Amino acid sequence: MAATGGEPLGAPPARPTLDVIVVSYRSRATIAAALRSTRHLDRTFEVRWVVHDNAGDDELLAQVSLLADEAGIRCRRTSCPDNCGFAAACNTEARASDADFLLFLNPDAEILAVPPQWRPGPGIQGPSIVDAAGNEYPMHGRDRTVWTEVELRAGRRQPGPRGHGFISGACLLIDRPAFEALEGFDERFYMYYEDVDLGLRASAAGLVVREVPQWQVLHVGGESSGGDKTRVAAISARSALYFHRKHGHAWRLYGTAMAGYFAARTVVAPDPAVRAMCATYARTYLRGALGRPTSL
Repeated sequence: MAATGGEPLGAPPARPTLDVIVVSYRSRATIAAALRSTRHLDRTFEVRWVVHDNAGDDELLAQVSLLADEAGIRCRRTSCPDNCGFAAACNTEARASDADFLLFLNPDAEILAVPPQWRPGPGIQGPSIVDAAGNEYPMHGRDRTVWTEVELRAGRRQPGPRGHGFISGACLLIDRPAFEALEGFDERFYMYYEDVDLGLRASAAGLVVREVPQWQVLHVGGESSGGDKTRVAAISARSALYFHRKHGHAWRLYGTAMAGYFAARTVVAPDPAVRAMCATYARTYLRGALGRPTSL
């Protein structure tokens, strides 16, 4: 006997579709582990892969194709040789998706475990993120102000979101209708802070933002920067200044304070590479706080 709609009585409900969107940049060393780790999601979702490479790396995309064939997973692969940035790449792939849910997963992140009985709802959800030593990353929170930035520099971590706040873009799950209603990531963030901005906008719109117990992800960190720490420092500082300006915070005061902080670190850091990175931070923050061009 069949139930209404043609489903056999007692049949398990159909799994929602999930597009795992991975934006890669020189990520050959880590992307295979990231994609293979999505096997943990099979009980909850019908998983598909979407890989966008921002370095125009045809060999990486060929590697991804082989992995997809090996796993029997549907995969869409695209590239942008000129590096369009993280937010723009995510939005491009999300607009092409017809999945019920979107999971933005960094190529240097690896899913370790998910809840055994998981029925994701609408809004933004994310895991507990740990490093290789098992230490929790302070990559989520309930707010991001100038003061919470100071607390982060001092090593104080925020509690995870419980209905409002933000989730790290290293591993961020959102239902596609919510992502579309929010008009995706703000593409004026080339990289960094776009996830914080999305979460706070979602909270303001009344959408649920929360951390999911028993969902754990390992994040190596820094593998998508291409090793250019000074360039990454400049991008991070510009994104921070734009974020605080957008959200009505004391961004000029923040930029001046951060310039002083990194200038001091430039003096005391023993490593020349660290000194160069700190000098870039200091210079970019100061230029931004004074309203000068921030490009290097």
